[in-house]
Amino acid sequence: MSKSRASVQDKIEFLRLAENIGNVAEACRIANFSRDSYYRYKRLYDSGGEEALLRARSRRRPAHDGGLDAAERAVLDIAKESPTLGRLMVSKLLHRRGITLSPSAIRLVWKRFNLQQVENRRRWAASASPEKPAMKPQEQHLPAAAT
Repeated sequence: MSKSRASVQDKIEFLRLAENIGNVAEACRIANFSRDSYYRYKRLYDSGGEEALLRARSRRRPAHDGGLDAAERAVLDIAKESPTLGRLMVSKLLHRRGITLSPSAIRLVWKRFNLQQVENRRRWAASASPEKPAMKPQEQHLPAAAT
């Protein structure tokens, strides 16, 4: 299937198509499924039938719920204190505080809050005050609409 999630019936028809053709690669091309999906569906179907396909979860990770966890809060605190530090140095500082976070994870937190560039972090640190609530992802530092 394309990007949309396949129904159980679609998965069963796909498995039957592959069985009828006798060529998994060709069936995958026709049905627009990956070979990985074929073998995953086949394993589930062989182990528990339609019920197993119905219970199969998506492989996608759940979307972030919007709340800040302790690691994100620590990354934002360091960005506020020292906005010029890079990902590697922030990772090392967090490690000293007992929080293990990779530089790429720090980049993802910065990306959520549009703080990838030093200039954005500087502006945010200058505008942030202890009385203000936590910044919401991607709401601040958006360019103003031209009038």
